[in-house]
Amino acid sequence: MSLYRCAMCGSNKIVLETKQEGYDTKKGIWGAVLFGGIGALAGTSGKTVTYYHCGDCGQVLNRTMMSVEKDSIDRCLDNPDIYESSLKKYKERYRNIEWEEPVNDSVRIQLQISDIEEYIIEYMKKMGVPVTMEQLKEKLRDIAENIFDVGYAIENLEKKGILKSEKIASEYCYILVTDIEEVKELALKNAASEKAKELVRSKNYITILQEILRDSSMTWEEIYNYLKENNYLSKEVLKEEKENSYIPLYFTKALIRKLRTADIGRRTRIDQIVIENDRYRIKTTTEIKDCKVNAQHNANAEILKEIDSLKSIIETLQNAGKPMSCNELIEMNQDLKSRIFQQVNAKLIQLEKAGIIKSKLLKKRNYYFMENNSKAEIDKKLYEVVENKTVRGFLD
Repeated sequence: MSLYRCAMCGSNKIVLETKQEGYDTKKGIWGAVLFGGIGALAGTSGKTVTYYHCGDCGQVLNRTMMSVEKDSIDRCLDNPDIYESSLKKYKERYRNIEWEEPVNDSVRIQLQISDIEEYIIEYMKKMGVPVTMEQLKEKLRDIAENIFDVGYAIENLEKKGILKSEKIASEYCYILVTDIEEVKELALKNAASEKAKELVRSKNYITILQEILRDSSMTWEEIYNYLKENNYLSKEVLKEEKENSYIPLYFTKALIRKLRTADIGRRTRIDQIVIENDRYRIKTTTEIKDCKVNAQHNANAEILKEIDSLKSIIETLQNAGKPMSCNELIEMNQDLKSRIFQQVNAKLIQLEKAGIIKSKLLKKRNYYFMENNSKAEIDKKLYEVVENKTVRGFLD
């Protein structure tokens, strides 16, 4: 709790000053009665007056904030989350109370991203040539703490049509777009692509698409025209088409993309579409059956690969025969030494949540251990949790 607050700005940085001011008449009279004329000088010292100097706004006042209001502000500051609305009002009146309105994270991130966008534009102008994706991201690591912000900034510039990516030789590169007409065209394409993702969810088009592509192959234009001529398109699609000429292309592509894959298990997906000479058709029953077999085989291979990458943790704990900290695990296994602490710790937490390993708290630190389960039991459980993605292996 603050002792004083400035009556002007609300600051609690108050310094007291005392001064002797004016002629004290009362002291002068009594001095003359008791000590004669010399005693009258007793009144020359005047009154001792206290002043309050504010260290923030610089005001010197003979009073401070009323104690009732000061106590109310202090009470609000003790619980800022509860009294945020009251603190906003106090802050409008007293600018130097020690509270700042919380900054909205999305606004802060947006400001940071906009700074990165400007940096990218200036850097690309300076280079004057296509820049590889890795080269640009490496350059941006020097100015951006969060690599995700770099991704957002690049994505925003692509949406605006200012930046585009192209494969040059064997590498993907970013190119700064300087022609205003090309910028507009790219922006329209990106907007159509984003809008199409919403539009395909507005109606069940997949059943219709499966029907028309089962017995014939069609270009994307033919597919869109068929849907339009037979009144299958929603009002939203037709409305967006009038505003953006790229909607037919990206809407149809989004539909085809949605149809192309189908789940046959937790990790297995198959492509239902065949593309031949820019024409689309549904795969035959035989083709789909073959795809399912291959997809399941590939999924099993991926699961086994992930399980194998976790064996370094499992086997080290089994061999130790005692609870171990994350650091101790890393020191005991050569493969784990190539991983950073955060990676290994994350896997330990996942494995514990899945019931594969257990932990106990010793000296404020988690120590992990294995129960006496058979290898077959552990392998079975590992397969289940990796297949359903409860636990992920070390994916390089």
